[in-house]
Amino acid sequence: MAGEGVRDSTTDDNIDLTDACNNLWSLRTDKGGNVHTPVTISYEHHKVHEGKLFGAGYYSSSVANNGAINVLLQTPVGTTAHVYLKVNVGGDAVFRAFEGTTVSAAGTAITPIDHNRETANTATITVTHTPTITDDGTQLWEEFIPGGTSSGGGGGGGGSHPGAVATTLSEQIILKADETYLLRLTNISGGAQPEDITFSFYEVPAST
Repeated sequence: MAGEGVRDSTTDDNIDLTDACNNLWSLRTDKGGNVHTPVTISYEHHKVHEGKLFGAGYYSSSVANNGAINVLLQTPVGTTAHVYLKVNVGGDAVFRAFEGTTVSAAGTAITPIDHNRETANTATITVTHTPTITDDGTQLWEEFIPGGTSSGGGGGGGGSHPGAVATTLSEQIILKADETYLLRLTNISGGAQPEDITFSFYEVPAST
């Protein structure tokens, strides 16, 4: 393990260590440096503490039948991202994702929010909604999302308690650097429905 900036364990309440698999271990100590217990957290949780995990999304309270909400993600040169994607719908819908999308206008900006509110970090990925699309690009993903599957009924998802409407789709994807991605959620329920695309991500240098 390699230490993360802790200089004097006799004056720190916590010692943060990172192992070879990038897992963060936080060692609880007292002022005398006696270790009480090790605590491990996930890499994503570690990114939150670093101030490098961001969240963004777009919600529409009423999407017409056969209408859609579109979210655009543009990665800069040299930077890619690990994205955790969630989608919620009020009725039957189809989710699609595209790579290499071209647009004549990027749409309205969405500011990704740093999940560590103690830092002032900003994302380098550009996120917008309602772009003007000239070509969808290459379809990467297509999935039907059935409505009315909640344990309480009336919405997409499988809730853990009566009346709950859980996320109907929850997936991960690693984006390429210097690329444009389109996330599209199309309502096919036969009537107007609420729809939501939301995601969190952390950025990493591109491997090539």
